[in-house]
Amino acid sequence: MSVLSSLYLNSNHLSGGIPAMPLGSKGLGILNLSKSMLEGKIPDVFTSRSYFTSLDLSFNKLQGEAPKTLLTAEYIGGA
Repeated sequence: MSVLSSLYLNSNHLSGGIPAMPLGSKGLGILNLSKSMLEGKIPDVFTSRSYFTSLDLSFNKLQGEAPKTLLTAEYIGGA
């Protein structure tokens, strides 16, 4: 069975909000959703902050504070 360790969906014109579903799986270490049209608040859906090594949500229309579960990621992109 293959494990998805990196997911790059940047610059794909994604719109709407980030879905309220568990995204912090043990295999997914890098998530890039930058340069899209995502809007709204960043949901507190990242179930284990230790699983992400990189999360980039920059250049979107997100608002509000980042959930506390994200604060230990090595790199959090923001603009």
